[in-house]
Amino acid sequence: MILPDDTPESPTKSRAGPPSEVPEDEHALPPPAYPGPPPNGQVPTYHPQNVDLEAQGSTSRTPLLQSIPAHRVEEVERAPTRFLKAFGVAVLIYIVVGSFTRTAIAGHYWRGGDTHPWDDIEVPDVDNGRDDPPNSQIPYPKSSDGKVEKCVTAAGARTLSTEPVSITSLLLPLSAKALYIFGRGELTHGDITFSPTYDPTIPEGNIRVDITPHYHHDVALMATNICLLERAKGEKGIAILTPTKWFPSNDLSFSIDVRIPVTSDPFPLQVKAFETHLPLFKHTFSEELKDKVTFGSLYVYTTNQPIHAGYLEAENMTIHTANSPITGVYQSSRALLLQTSNRPINVDVTLLNEDNRISPTNLAMITANAAIEATISLRSTPSHSTNIGGAFAVSSKTQNGALGLIFRTQPIDSKLSLTAQTTNAPAQVHLHPAYEGDFSIGTSHGPTDLTVYEQIRDPSGRGRKRRWAVVERTATAFKGHVWWLYTPRWDGDEGQGSVSVQTSNSAVKVTV
Repeated sequence: MILPDDTPESPTKSRAGPPSEVPEDEHALPPPAYPGPPPNGQVPTYHPQNVDLEAQGSTSRTPLLQSIPAHRVEEVERAPTRFLKAFGVAVLIYIVVGSFTRTAIAGHYWRGGDTHPWDDIEVPDVDNGRDDPPNSQIPYPKSSDGKVEKCVTAAGARTLSTEPVSITSLLLPLSAKALYIFGRGELTHGDITFSPTYDPTIPEGNIRVDITPHYHHDVALMATNICLLERAKGEKGIAILTPTKWFPSNDLSFSIDVRIPVTSDPFPLQVKAFETHLPLFKHTFSEELKDKVTFGSLYVYTTNQPIHAGYLEAENMTIHTANSPITGVYQSSRALLLQTSNRPINVDVTLLNEDNRISPTNLAMITANAAIEATISLRSTPSHSTNIGGAFAVSSKTQNGALGLIFRTQPIDSKLSLTAQTTNAPAQVHLHPAYEGDFSIGTSHGPTDLTVYEQIRDPSGRGRKRRWAVVERTATAFKGHVWWLYTPRWDGDEGQGSVSVQTSNSAVKVTV
């Protein structure tokens, strides 16, 4: 078959062009000479040469290598600078997001199921500074708290012009059978102080309680409710209520001042009964209460906060805290209980008792993992012209803490029952010379020391002689009795007191 010459050319062939002739070896250009390293150590700028194909017998002038742009080195920030910038941005984001989150959480907890249904009990007189009905988002007393007489919210409180706080003042009648203050909620903590006052603005026959909140955010203050209650007939009290869930809990705290009006009358004012149930509240009783205010019954309860009495006097008294110390000066004529844990008790105590060996005045001091140091004065009631007779019972117990008791005074012809116990720490008791009765001291492992001052003067002034006898003696224990003996004959009275001082793995010492 014969193909015609006008057959169309293939597009590929038309673009390829005629083949180039391969040059002979003698016509090939030699490679350029290598210039070697630059004299100054700098890398020279590379300028590519256009190698054309004309030298190889080609008519095309397309370069084999395209031009390469010059290399530029950009300046980079140092790593510490970049880190500080990133850290600053992260902190800013954390502050903004944290503030928003905390406010949202606080608002959620405030609006959560922490409120009391208003239609369950009688609506009280709520002073919120407006004519609106009571705000159900504010925590409200439980029915078991007593009848609500009045509630004060933050909006109705009296604001000071010089400080960003508000003060709420409530009155408690001295004629009440019992007065009390309690707190409930995540934000209910702070301090409370008892002190006398000569303020003439306080209505006669009343105690004024000033409550000052300290807050970081208004929303925390607005979630507070302070109510005046009647727990039972003749029992008046104050409740400080905050939400049971709140974050953070340090957004709000309270300072409570209990101001007891006094006069120049030489006889102290007696408060029939007072109770506090204020966890996380530091309690302070002013030294100025001495000879001005006494309590028939006093019950003080807190946790994780100290209790200190400059001077405190009551017939029956219970002082309770935990993980915090108890310190100060206390006087009781019936019963005194001082109890804490993991922190020391360091007190000066006076016990009063009539010439009655049937009903002793009791003192109990209890802690753990901490020391007990007490100076104790035993006295008959002031109605007696002389310090004679009386009955007293003292108990002191701790563990893993030193025990030290000093009896500064004791009525003659009185009865003392003492139990002092610790473990893994020394125990030391110094009895008053007026003590008469049995003694028992011992330890599991350690020295035992009994010291009796035979030549001491008779505290009664009757010329008696000091006598003592040991009835049982071991390497770690003493048992015996001590008494005062008339001269020249023995009257047969060895006293009715009893003293027991015990420890373990440490020394014990008794001086009488």
